[in-house]
Amino acid sequence: MIQSMKADPNDKDDRLASKKFCERLLVHHSVKEEIGKWSNYPRHGKIATVSPADNAKIIELTDEIVNRYLEYLRRGKTPLPSSEFPVLRPH
Repeated sequence: MIQSMKADPNDKDDRLASKKFCERLLVHHSVKEEIGKWSNYPRHGKIATVSPADNAKIIELTDEIVNRYLEYLRRGKTPLPSSEFPVLRPH
């Protein structure tokens, strides 16, 4: 989803795309950090133990991000309005 925010798909720097992602979908940067701290280990071949509560939180946040992204696409890639979508933050 972040890659789709890039103006140039060949750009290797994800920082601007990540910023656009958060702004357009109204996702606080700490949500990405929360999900990332659990996803980095398995992506790099390391074992991570996730409690059921943390797992539920990760799934809930990820589900909301996907829903927001689909709504963003449905609306013609226009930023989501804060009147309908409060900024998503970790619980």
